[in-house]
Amino acid sequence: GQDRVAVKASEIVTQPDLMDGFLSETLLCTLRDIFQEDFVFMPAITIRKNWYEDWHIDAAFRGDLGGTETRPDFVQCALYWQANVPGQGGGLSVIPGTHRRVPQDGRYLLDTKFFNFSTFVEDVANAAGDYVVWDGRLVHRSTAPGPDAPVRLAMFMTVARGSANYRRFIAHLDRRATDDRQVGWVAEADRFRDAASLNLTDKIPVETAARMSRHGATFAEHLEHVRPNRVRILRR
Repeated sequence: GQDRVAVKASEIVTQPDLMDGFLSETLLCTLRDIFQEDFVFMPAITIRKNWYEDWHIDAAFRGDLGGTETRPDFVQCALYWQANVPGQGGGLSVIPGTHRRVPQDGRYLLDTKFFNFSTFVEDVANAAGDYVVWDGRLVHRSTAPGPDAPVRLAMFMTVARGSANYRRFIAHLDRRATDDRQVGWVAEADRFRDAASLNLTDKIPVETAARMSRHGATFAEHLEHVRPNRVRILRR
């Protein structure tokens, strides 16, 4: 069907096999290698079905939250159920290097060399069952599907380094939860309200929680159940 969000966060966390499979030793080791410190999973967990989104930077990271350092403070993690096949889609396309922004008059701009995106497009060659991890500031899109593309599914999580200001990201989720704009075939606010109300403390399988602990990983609400003040790896 034409669901942007096939499964919401509150439904995903009731499936221990799904959570345990996503939070694998492979992913946790990779994230530890990227951050070189403890890291925090955000509560916005999503599975999307047959969704195509054109070039964009995720809204939370268009301003100063993503910063201008080479190292990422936030990464996006996706687990793809299918290979990324030319003409069918099924994965991610990126513009390598666009995480390096130029601060100017309070805004964060792309280098002018990226004005012609078509010169820099890279389709990530994931196989079925692969993870793709990318800097949250990177310009990206769903790889364009063809007219006869099969069903496409992917699961997404956002992860922050422990020293990042991830509480501002959670505040961003809270703001999105009050936004009733319609995007695609569902109201985006439904997804963010669902994530904002999520309590993961007693929902993570014991074995999964132990594995996360060994790598210094936790979920944001394990550190502080908050609405703060109410208010393949891509290396370039």
